[in-house]
Amino acid sequence: MSSARQTLRIRLGLLVPLTLVALLGGAFRQRLAGQEPQTRARITYVTSTTAYFDAGREDGLEEGMDAEVVRGGLRIGVLRVNYLASHRAAAAIIRVDSVLIVGDTVVFTPRAREPSATGKPAAPGIRSRSNRSTGAGRLRGRLGLRYLFFKPVMGSGYTQPALDLRLDGSSLGGSPVGVRLDMRARQRLRKQNDGTTVKDVRTAVYQAAVTLRAAGGQQLTVGRQYLPTVGSVSLFDGALASIQRSRLGAGAFIGSEPDPSTMGYSTDIRSYGVYVEGRNAPGAATRWSLAGGAVGSYASGTVNREFGFLQASVNTPVLTLFAVQEVDLNRAWKAEAGDPSVTWTSTFATVMLRPTPWLNFQGGVDNRRNVRLYRDLVDPETEFDDSFRRGVWGGGSVLIGRHTRVGADLRRTLGGSEPATSTSSLNTYANVDRLTPLNLSIRGRYNQYRAVERTGSLQSLGLRIRPAAWMGLEASGGRRQESVGPEAEGRQMSWYALDLDVALGRSVYFLFSGSREQGSLAAGDQVFLSFSYRF
Repeated sequence: MSSARQTLRIRLGLLVPLTLVALLGGAFRQRLAGQEPQTRARITYVTSTTAYFDAGREDGLEEGMDAEVVRGGLRIGVLRVNYLASHRAAAAIIRVDSVLIVGDTVVFTPRAREPSATGKPAAPGIRSRSNRSTGAGRLRGRLGLRYLFFKPVMGSGYTQPALDLRLDGSSLGGSPVGVRLDMRARQRLRKQNDGTTVKDVRTAVYQAAVTLRAAGGQQLTVGRQYLPTVGSVSLFDGALASIQRSRLGAGAFIGSEPDPSTMGYSTDIRSYGVYVEGRNAPGAATRWSLAGGAVGSYASGTVNREFGFLQASVNTPVLTLFAVQEVDLNRAWKAEAGDPSVTWTSTFATVMLRPTPWLNFQGGVDNRRNVRLYRDLVDPETEFDDSFRRGVWGGGSVLIGRHTRVGADLRRTLGGSEPATSTSSLNTYANVDRLTPLNLSIRGRYNQYRAVERTGSLQSLGLRIRPAAWMGLEASGGRRQESVGPEAEGRQMSWYALDLDVALGRSVYFLFSGSREQGSLAAGDQVFLSFSYRF
């Protein structure tokens, strides 16, 4: 299964770098024409179905509004807003051409506030008619049915039907109460060689929380919830009290981390923290935010981790910057283990520069999860780099004409403590977008990588048509070759795939994805079906 997922990631990586061209060009033309410019925000957290970003009701967003995700001058996804706070939004991932990451740019056209009877803009607490039309004050949600079939050439495969339910509601019935539920269940059926079938059933709750909001921006959320402002904590079971003004916000939380293997309730790790954040005035051309705070987590009364963090972002038509730095305080068993009293940890930064609509540069550094946790003391043999990621990258792309963008980037990845996991890679790509009445897009990629005892390359090509806004069809394929060891033993794989997505209005979404892999690196077939109904 891991090889199949890796293949899909590689295939999706082909789709990353194109669609943003038309978006930037359109925004540029709007400015020249004196039309209302688009607003930019950044993604602060991502799940498999939802993206969270740092813009909200006060920035001109409404429930049900669509927004686009752009990266490197290309549009890579479409989001649909289903939950709003003053300066935060949660949006369903409607369509993506690449895996979304924290720091990606979200672009939307803000809605002007409806004038009041006095001719002045309505106050923030007053809903406009357009807001009421989106269904604010009632329960909204999504019901999803999934089916996955995987059959390797060697060994037994499995089938996996799944069901997910998402409910969101704010100001229900005109009250200050809001709810959020995200529950997913799946059943994996694997047939053994002796003819018996092994069944593995799991149900996981990713969110289940109730929120009480009061005038003045105060709110209290109790239950399982995400904490995008503090990425290292992320999901927790507990309570979050916060206050949000137009330019300032603050919060405090207490809770425990769910069991990472079962997603069940657990009190093994308890966390406490506070944070403050400042941001630009609503409607400003330059968007910026600055947040900082302190967090402590404890395992059975023993220090797990204590750290402070600083998070900054800047978003202008020319520059996008997002950076996070954490600083750990090492005491108790950490001090006894020889760690310094303070260490700089978990660095992440990404920057994108667009001096003109046809040229952009991007780069970054990723050193997240470079910390010692309590489990490393309990089990010294535990691989410290199970979630350890380090690396630096940089590159750029050029728009040629109206439809073609070419680019390249260099990356140095340090995968962990073993030198053999360190790689250097060069990635080049060329994308042609929105040709002919069928909106034909062509995406090509070539990647060359090298490690201590491993060299390899990957080539891929994808063709996509979108004859209507509600339907897309894509065919893709590629080949990966790798030489390992002193004797340069060769391994290879090839794949091809077909994807179809159909969206009927804002309620029905269907996705079909099928792929076949061949070769010594991986071999097998995979089919994925998904049906979602939004209400």
